[in-house]
Amino acid sequence: MIRSYFKIALRYLAKNKIYSFINMAGLSLSLSCAMLMILYTKDELSFDKFHENVSSIYRIGIDVRFADGSSDDKLGVTGVLQGPRFKAILPEIESYARLAPAYKDIKRGDNVQGQAVMLADTNFFSMFTFPLLQGNPRTALSQPNSVVISEDIAVRQFGTQDALNKTILFESDGAFTEFTVTGVAKRIQQNSSIQFEVLMPLIIPKEQQTVDSWASIANNTFVKLAKGSDIKAVNSKMQKIFETESKEVMDKVHASGFDQTFHHHLQPLAGIHLDQEYLADDGLARGSNPLYSYILSGIAIFILTIACINFVNLTIARSLRRAKEIGIRKIVGSGRKQLIIQFLGESFLLCGLSFIGSIFLVQLLLPLFNELVNKSLALSYLLDAKLIGIYIILLLVTGLLAGFYPAIVLSGFSPVQTLYNRFRMPGKNYLQKGLIVFQFTLATFMIISTLAIYLQFDYLTTKDLGYDASNVVSVTKRNLSAPEAKFLREKLTKNPNILAVVPHGHSEDNTKINGDSIRHSQKEIVDENFLDLLKIPIAQGRNFSQSFPSDSATSVLVNEAFVKMAGWKDPIGQEVNMFLVNKKKSVVGVVKDYHFQSLSKAIAPQLF
Repeated sequence: MIRSYFKIALRYLAKNKIYSFINMAGLSLSLSCAMLMILYTKDELSFDKFHENVSSIYRIGIDVRFADGSSDDKLGVTGVLQGPRFKAILPEIESYARLAPAYKDIKRGDNVQGQAVMLADTNFFSMFTFPLLQGNPRTALSQPNSVVISEDIAVRQFGTQDALNKTILFESDGAFTEFTVTGVAKRIQQNSSIQFEVLMPLIIPKEQQTVDSWASIANNTFVKLAKGSDIKAVNSKMQKIFETESKEVMDKVHASGFDQTFHHHLQPLAGIHLDQEYLADDGLARGSNPLYSYILSGIAIFILTIACINFVNLTIARSLRRAKEIGIRKIVGSGRKQLIIQFLGESFLLCGLSFIGSIFLVQLLLPLFNELVNKSLALSYLLDAKLIGIYIILLLVTGLLAGFYPAIVLSGFSPVQTLYNRFRMPGKNYLQKGLIVFQFTLATFMIISTLAIYLQFDYLTTKDLGYDASNVVSVTKRNLSAPEAKFLREKLTKNPNILAVVPHGHSEDNTKINGDSIRHSQKEIVDENFLDLLKIPIAQGRNFSQSFPSDSATSVLVNEAFVKMAGWKDPIGQEVNMFLVNKKKSVVGVVKDYHFQSLSKAIAPQLF
């Protein structure tokens, strides 16, 4: 019987090639979209879950609050004391590991290149599951001049992954020092918030482990909790420890005008990637926004719904051509149940063929999709038991949704009416009419949404940003002293292809405005040529100038949004106190706002 149904379905699809092609093309495209979106969402939700102890690992974050209890900022980093002090006092914390980003020069022969480095405590490999191809994970970071490198760095430096006990020259304290390779790490999975190519021991001098360190914020601190620990209780205990041990230093901080308070919070490791409050920064791979998954999943559902409705409408529209076939089948003894099974079988066969076609489409579109979403997904990533189950369910649901209603309608035809050409669709067909209206509504919504997104993207890519960055190249060299920066600038300026060289730095600070108002601000550390290079206009006052030697210590430029935030009618001469450097600077000029920038951005000078 099943074989007969299968033959009939194949013959019908072969006989109606255009109809079959339209349905298969629509379903293949919709299933391809759904597969890509599920693949993306699966990758987003899988971040950091490969660690063996992922359910017990948390990152310590800090909620910076104003005096009234409202949140000023939420940070995923802490000082150097939180890990060891919390571990020493709280029995719920079994271990801790701190991570800090760094940047070092690496030398090979006469070639010197900059290299991003991750600094970590010695128990890093005990807490996190990063396999080593070579070396002992327990002792790999136990010596000061030891280094764990990725297999890619090993091949780049030595031409082979067999790099154990070999040496690499890294810049350290102004000189190149030999570091011994004590481990070669397997290539880090793409769904890891912790990414590194070079891992070195985190060495914190004793003079930096004083009570003043409670007020510094520099490291990602991870803790492993004992099973059954109460997270809320641990948060409360950590906060009490902090308030007790940091009271002296925080009193000094508050006396200087900083009135915010720090409140500690445990963030699950598996939740870092999609967390929009405690972001994956300071050495961790940039996190994502769960809204992207919701939007892409919604698009996939819309497209799949439109394809299923299109299938239903096309099938019912062609039902009159099958009326005689159904009438003859009923006369020769076919029951309604058998006809329903036959039509559902045709639907599942069509969906199955479409599913196979969608796999080829996914493989074809995957490189473009990876470029759009900035990922490195592969079709082999689909080979996951849960994901395969999801796709099977997707196939079954699609086949059922697309075929159930047509099967019910077609199997209900009267044989006498169909054979005497007196057949008309029964009832007023409200459902069919509703499906057509719904299909066009969804299609219209998708078209309008696509146009809106296109126009928004066009706006973002063509809008005048308020400065001219054409032919401007950023050259990154970290931790340069003033003499080194001056030397580099002089060397670059001698190149005839380089028209201008401008030093540029970036930092964040808390600024005191109007004597007692403190705001979190971002700073661009530049010289007097920065505005001219990017053609940023000055709205009021003047630019920095070599004619005013005091500019480097006492002057600041702010933007129009900063002036508005401060409520100044006449900003020239107003004072801004930079909290971290504890220096009062006088506003000498106001620049036009950049577009799409922080409202609290200020520009401070640094003359080389």
